[in-house]
Amino acid sequence: MNIGERLRFLRKEKGLSLSTVEHRSGLYASFVSRIENGHSVPGLETLERLARALNVPMYQLFYDGHGTLKHPNSTPTGVKNGVGWEMSKGGIRFWIKFRRLLADIDEEDRRFLLGTAQRMSRLKKRLTSRREEKTLHVQDRAHRES
Repeated sequence: MNIGERLRFLRKEKGLSLSTVEHRSGLYASFVSRIENGHSVPGLETLERLARALNVPMYQLFYDGHGTLKHPNSTPTGVKNGVGWEMSKGGIRFWIKFRRLLADIDEEDRRFLLGTAQRMSRLKKRLTSRREEKTLHVQDRAHRES
C-alpha cells in the first residue's frame, strides 16, 4: 500500500470527506485527492498536516500492519507541548526505508522490535531523570555550602 492509498484508507475509515480534510488541514481537497490517487508526492510538512487532520499519529501513515500500534505516551493529534512531529530530510528517507522493512516482517518480530524500542525509551528516561536528580543534588549542596 502506498502513502496515497493509506491516506484514503484512514480518511474513509474515519468517515471524513475530502472537504473535511481540507478544512482541518488547510490543504486544498484537490491536492489531497491528487496525493490519494498517486499523482502527487507529499512532503513531510504536508504529511504532518494530514496526520493532524485525520487525528492519527504520523507513524500510522506509514504503518501497513493490521490493527493499531499501542504506545502509552503517544499524542493522537501529533502535538506535544505545542510542537508537531518534525524531522530532517534525512529522517524522511529513514522513515520511508523503515516503513518498507516494517511491512516485510512478521507480527512476532514486529512486536519484539517495538517492545525493544519501548524498553530502550524507558531506560533513557530513567537515566535522564537520574542525571537531573544528581545535578539538582549537587547544585543544592553547593548552595548550602556557600
